[in-house]
Amino acid sequence: MITSMTAFSCHAIEAEWGSATWELRTVNHRYLEMDLKLPEVLREIEGELKEIASSILRRGKVNGYLRYNPPAVSLAGGIAIDTGLLAQLSKAEKEIEAVWSPGLSGLSAIDLMKWPGVLQTREVDKNTLHTSIVSLFKDTLNGLVAMRQREGEGLYCIIESRLQEVLLVVDKIKARLPVVMAQQREKICKRIDDLALSIEPKRLEEELLFLIQKMDVSEEIDRLVLHVQEVRQALGSDRPVGRQLDFLMQELNREANTLGSKSADTEVTHAAIHLKVLIEQMREQVQNIE
Repeated sequence: MITSMTAFSCHAIEAEWGSATWELRTVNHRYLEMDLKLPEVLREIEGELKEIASSILRRGKVNGYLRYNPPAVSLAGGIAIDTGLLAQLSKAEKEIEAVWSPGLSGLSAIDLMKWPGVLQTREVDKNTLHTSIVSLFKDTLNGLVAMRQREGEGLYCIIESRLQEVLLVVDKIKARLPVVMAQQREKICKRIDDLALSIEPKRLEEELLFLIQKMDVSEEIDRLVLHVQEVRQALGSDRPVGRQLDFLMQELNREANTLGSKSADTEVTHAAIHLKVLIEQMREQVQNIE
């Protein structure tokens, strides 16, 4: 079954090493492109994460963001604070106020707590942390894949309904062709009679055959049906078929254009326009298929 390239997934976890939240989102793209944003402390596993993602995803622009909060050291139920660093910050604040807008700095306790190193954190086992982050990434990736599959099911239904309409339009054109050919034959014969031209029956039949062949769209109709069959076969494939479907949409549109240009009947012309509208609707949906 086809899958979409548009999806979002978010998973979070809390453990002795702290807390982390992974967010993954994908949009349509010609190739697979990944941009993962990780804290510096976890930057070394970025390559492993990309390998995991590329083993599952084939196309799409992937944006990932990891929020990681290490555990604070607690003493007697409180939070460990580097009082020496705070004293240095307080001294620095007074020196700044003495030469730059006294009284306007107004650092609050919350501001000081945000300063790097004021809130102390305890050491965590790197291997445990890396393993947990990778595992969380896999869970988030699985959620992303599940949503892409659900989106793919929706795209399948949309495209299949348009394919059914295409075949209905093609059937109407096929049913109309004998009437069109008869009308054209009658029109040409009437024109000859009006002009009082004397033409040998054999020559007349040859000219009529030539004109009918120029207006014959049976070949285009046959190819439209074949392309619809190819699209349906691709929709049922388990491999990425987005590019193949995009190509087939171009071929369908080519046949619809040719059919319209050959048309000598208003109803067939309108049917060709309807085909082009249906094909364009499918092409827009195909852009989101992996």
